[in-house]
Amino acid sequence: MNCADYTKMASAGHDGPLLFRDRARMFMHHLICIYCRRFSSQLAVVRQRLQKHNADAKMPAKVREQITRRLRDGAAR
Repeated sequence: MNCADYTKMASAGHDGPLLFRDRARMFMHHLICIYCRRFSSQLAVVRQRLQKHNADAKMPAKVREQITRRLRDGAAR
């Protein structure tokens, strides 16, 4: 595994579960690469701050529906 693969999987891992095989490969790379360890730590901080910000934000239901509809329409293309 290289650093580019690691960063893609680390980001994907925050969106949903990874396969055991991928987690094991990431773990091994994490042990030897200080840069990816730093990236992982920074990604966790960003995620925590975004979650806090989202908890504080109030989005009108109409806006939420418009965003959801546009995302769904874009995915259908």
